[in-house]
Amino acid sequence: MAAMIVLVSWGVTRISETQAHRPRAPLIVGMNDPQWTSNGYEQVSWGEGLNRFYRQTHLPWIAIDVVFAQTAPHSLIIHPVISLKAVNTAINEAEHLGLQVLIRPLIVLPHHVPEQTISFATTTASMRWFSHYWAVYSPFVRLGYQDHVGAISLGTELSGLQTGRSSQWNHLIDEAYTMAPKTVLLVSVNWSDLQYVSWMHNPHLAAIGVDAYFPLAHSTGNKDVEQIIHQWIVPKGPISALHKLHQVVGKPLWITEVGYPNRVNALVHPWKVSGPLNPDGALQANAYAAALAVALRHHYIQALFFYALGNGSYNPGNGAEEVLRQFEEH
Repeated sequence: MAAMIVLVSWGVTRISETQAHRPRAPLIVGMNDPQWTSNGYEQVSWGEGLNRFYRQTHLPWIAIDVVFAQTAPHSLIIHPVISLKAVNTAINEAEHLGLQVLIRPLIVLPHHVPEQTISFATTTASMRWFSHYWAVYSPFVRLGYQDHVGAISLGTELSGLQTGRSSQWNHLIDEAYTMAPKTVLLVSVNWSDLQYVSWMHNPHLAAIGVDAYFPLAHSTGNKDVEQIIHQWIVPKGPISALHKLHQVVGKPLWITEVGYPNRVNALVHPWKVSGPLNPDGALQANAYAAALAVALRHHYIQALFFYALGNGSYNPGNGAEEVLRQFEEH
């Protein structure tokens, strides 16, 4: 377990790692940067924003999201929103800056219905869905391999397909490994659905991803870094659930999303974009610092990606940016 020093200077939390009792690999830290239009990654403004942010923070990784649209939770109709050309442009721009890239698939449904609701009553229907899904996503997997990305996620928060569909997941993982050998492959599950399923043991799956929007407070109000860390590590808290999953699966965990909006309710409902509009940049910065400290203390957490650059209130404010910069400098 890594010993940590949390320093506060100029109102900004600084983090550094002291001599570790248990050596760990360097923590991968990155930022999610989703675009929701077909050519969003091709816009000059996107490239300029990426350049500014990464030169300011020196973070070494970026997550590029491949967005797909599905017409209903039980539909077999899936089509890409983001073009292959746009994703290729984004990867090339990121790698030109010296960044490692994680590509992730995101499925959006009409009327803000969550992707966790995608499910099918029969094995035959689910097999057809997985076949369609792989048909539309595999070109992006091939592109990622050809562009030498650092990691590829094969699914994001598909809770309704997580259990009872191990043969389909194993087939998908094996197909991806054949297409992108020696690439880090992972599947991201939602923080509220951390149950073990057998496909997680597939030897071609290098890690399990977790989108970690754990609530860390019951009410609004500022919390210091140590208070937030405490909420991560309380008995039966987030770290307890993550540790249990790691022990059963025996693979590292990638926190593929952890997000804190610049709002006073950032810790109460981290996953909500609605709520009080009162900004609280200090709370957001403290939440970033606490997440980094907790990840460093637990060696099985291999990566941590914050959500999200240029995404409304989730965009890191000056304080959160400074936390990231200080982390990378140490």
